[in-house]
Amino acid sequence: MQTKLEDTNENTVVFEVTVFFVLMSFVSVLFLYRSVIMILGSKNVWRYYIMCKENELSFSIYMLYSLADKWNKSPGTVYKILNSTGILDNYIIPCYDVLHTQGKEYLIEDITEYAREKGVNV
Repeated sequence: MQTKLEDTNENTVVFEVTVFFVLMSFVSVLFLYRSVIMILGSKNVWRYYIMCKENELSFSIYMLYSLADKWNKSPGTVYKILNSTGILDNYIIPCYDVLHTQGKEYLIEDITEYAREKGVNV
């Protein structure tokens, strides 16, 4: 009889853990989508969602917020700067495979230097 009780508890724990991870995945997708809408605006969301993979999109958002903190600007302003200079479309997203392996401080300095080369005063 103890074996059946232990099996029931194990199944309950497995079910609760599974439900937890499913809910957390759903919440993270909603947060990611909300962040994209806040930064890009509703007109551009689908263009970026279709053009890049979820990892690239998450990394781009991470870099937007990191640069916004460093530059003391809003993420929307940083997006406009990176988009108008082509840094987002021609550097951050296409070079994701290499860039995501670098440290945050290095990336911030690298992108800041690149933005200055493009004529942006940050």
